[in-house]
Amino acid sequence: MTDIILNKTFIIVQNLISKYQEITGNSLVGDETRVHKLMYYIQKTSLTLTGETIIDEEFEGWIHGPVLPSLRGIFDFFVEYSSYKKYISVTEEYIIENTIYQYGKYATWALRNKSHEETS
Repeated sequence: MTDIILNKTFIIVQNLISKYQEITGNSLVGDETRVHKLMYYIQKTSLTLTGETIIDEEFEGWIHGPVLPSLRGIFDFFVEYSSYKKYISVTEEYIIENTIYQYGKYATWALRNKSHEETS
């Protein structure tokens, strides 16, 4: 479990799931496609705002768009932890929140289609 706790991708996704619930009142748990797309947009937002990546993992181009292999099947074993906020910076928290406000309003398949229209 220690490897997962220290994994930056896992820390970001935990914060995304928690913040998404807080901001929208809806849960991401069980919607793996939406999680992958929002993580993609978190990375894109980070690159746009800071010029640096927030996720230290390569996305793969799958049939439904960008996917983080380490998160594939995440909800098969997922346990939500609320203590991960202390592991991110204020800038990272802002990037996650900004992404939710900008892209969280789109339905899962709209995000999928949107990610296919872009060059990454």
